[in-house]
Amino acid sequence: MGTQTRFCIYCGRKFEYDENRPPRFCLYCGKQMILPEQNAPAHDDSAHDDSEHDAPEQNAHEPDSEPVQPAADLRDNRSGGAFRPEDITVPESNAEFLSSAGERILTGWLPDGFSGSAKAEQSFQTPDFPFLLWAYAKNASGASYFCRKERIYSINKLIPNTENPFRPFDAYLDENAASVLGTNRIRLLKRIPASAESEKKLYETLVKHRQQIESQSRGNFIQYAVQGEYGAEGGKLYEAETAGRKSYLFLYTVMVADEFGSFSPMLLQSQARTNQMLMNFQMRGRVPFFNMPVQQGMPAIDTNPNVPFGSHRTDGMTTAMIVWLIPVLAGFQSDTLPTEAELRDFYRFIRSLKTAPETERLIGQVKEQLILRKMADEQQAANIMGQMVRDQQRSFDRRSAIMQDLNDHRDAIFQQRIAADNAAFDRRSRLQHEAIMGVDTYIRTDGTTVEADTRFDRVFQRDNDPTLLLGAPMTADVPFGWTELEKLK
Repeated sequence: MGTQTRFCIYCGRKFEYDENRPPRFCLYCGKQMILPEQNAPAHDDSAHDDSEHDAPEQNAHEPDSEPVQPAADLRDNRSGGAFRPEDITVPESNAEFLSSAGERILTGWLPDGFSGSAKAEQSFQTPDFPFLLWAYAKNASGASYFCRKERIYSINKLIPNTENPFRPFDAYLDENAASVLGTNRIRLLKRIPASAESEKKLYETLVKHRQQIESQSRGNFIQYAVQGEYGAEGGKLYEAETAGRKSYLFLYTVMVADEFGSFSPMLLQSQARTNQMLMNFQMRGRVPFFNMPVQQGMPAIDTNPNVPFGSHRTDGMTTAMIVWLIPVLAGFQSDTLPTEAELRDFYRFIRSLKTAPETERLIGQVKEQLILRKMADEQQAANIMGQMVRDQQRSFDRRSAIMQDLNDHRDAIFQQRIAADNAAFDRRSRLQHEAIMGVDTYIRTDGTTVEADTRFDRVFQRDNDPTLLLGAPMTADVPFGWTELEKLK
């Protein structure tokens, strides 16, 4: 019995299996494998969003209500496995793809009878890909190509209610197929998976991404952790029927996604010490009068490979991102079922596309500006992070001193309470005395007290002779050289 080699499209690991017993699940991450001879899962309408599609806008229609229906693999000359690189060798360039303004955007190869055009859209989501480049082609019989190069999404997981546009390979292609064909009443005719060489390159790309992300770590100050990676490549052929007319669409894409984030071990350790100090204080029965939840220990960074991509927890993370890159999304639409030769030509078209030198120069200029801006933003973020760590340490030192002084503070409050009780007792005694004696008590300017008959509404003290007092009714004016005294309540 022979063995076959395969790379998991989820975790990227390589494993071998008996060719007569293909595995249904990855031997490492446990996720379900989709082999070339297997049918695609039914399309999930619940995940369909008509407001955002990556297919060309001119082909978008209101979809119908039925899901994608998988069909049995076609066992004729139109079906088969992956195209080998030698089967789709790129011929010499014979076409220029111009924008509506006559600017050369891309160069490449087209089969006889096809004519091409192009479009460049600004997309300043990232300095790496400041433009979306589109190539289009069609022939007289109604067959058409489109290809979009380098689209990237960046999702901040720490922002509440942020939409995550990530879609796995099948869901992504199914949604775009429904958009291009204008209906959900489509069925899958066959798949063309990636070749073994392409899978190997995709795996190497994921490994390189992981290494690049983790290399940004700076000791105990800041660490980068890759929580998940996703890679997929291949194509799917769809059939749709609207108004009694059949149409066919072959969609091809490459997807690479990284789920990663950063954290500061120094900051987490400081927080853990603070939490432990608060817990110990509460365990001794000395609960502070502010209600503060206490977490035990440092949170573990979630890197569980069995968690679905994009769903890892962000506990302990300072930043948490999903970066989803789609290097290419291409489609071949026709009123007749594409032959294997036509699909090979379509693959040659995709592989032949190159950015024109003048477009490369423009992209380089924009990249440089955006990279400088990004470097300034990253430096500012690093400065903020450093200040956060220093502030956290100072805060820990202050809280330690506060905890040490809490007993003294509690004793001081107790003494203040006793003093307040004594003052209240003295006041009750004074009021009782005043009621019996028919007097009111006033405070002299030197802080001593003096009693005066209750028939006086106001009492004044002579400025140059503090022993001389004057009683007066409520309406009396303040005499010159006299100061009115305050009555105790």
